[in-house]
Amino acid sequence: GFEWSYEGEAPAQLALALLADHLCDPKRALALHRGFMREVVANFANEWEMTSDDIDAALMAVAA
Repeated sequence: GFEWSYEGEAPAQLALALLADHLCDPKRALALHRGFMREVVANFANEWEMTSDDIDAALMAVAA
């Protein structure tokens, strides 16, 4: 299942799912999901939402 607010396997699954859906590129999502989990998903509050623009901005920050 999906979880967030910490670093671990369940938050990594959420990061991968978000990126796979957003990028429509499973290989790229797989390559980026750990960094996205550490920088974004691990820092989510209990209630959260992300737009496509939010994901794009987060990916730019993770890649920097």
